[in-house]
Amino acid sequence: MRTKRRTEQEQYEIMMECRQSGLSDHQWCLEHDINPGTFFTRSVVFASRLVNFQN
Repeated sequence: MRTKRRTEQEQYEIMMECRQSGLSDHQWCLEHDINPGTFFTRSVVFASRLVNFQN
């Protein structure tokens, strides 16, 4: 069964929660039933937007 899509704000908040946990991204994702590949893809998208915004 597919999970519901999250808004970009929700995705950002999840990413920040992960980064502040002290766990590796992979371990945190496994503990929260999030596909690590999806998490990585979204983090790359957010990082590229940040770089583009700063330029």
